[in-house]
Amino acid sequence: MPYSPIKVRIRKFIRDLWAGNFGLARTYWFSGVVIGLGFSLLIFLLRGLFGDLVALPFEILSLPYAVILSVGIWLGDITVPKYFLLLQE
Repeated sequence: MPYSPIKVRIRKFIRDLWAGNFGLARTYWFSGVVIGLGFSLLIFLLRGLFGDLVALPFEILSLPYAVILSVGIWLGDITVPKYFLLLQE
């Protein structure tokens, strides 16, 4: 199989997401909200234009992504800005 840099980047993204390496905010807002909204919009359009059978593989693909995302959010570290720490004193 030929080398594909896109596949390598996708695998690295999923590996980092699973490990919680992006931080809580980026994991939730970008990976959860933006990509999740993109998945939902894609499934909605495919179902409306082509029917359920065309949208079904994307619905099935979104389930493992939701599990990986949930673990990434759960493991994501909370980085607190330093001025919050000063306000705490």
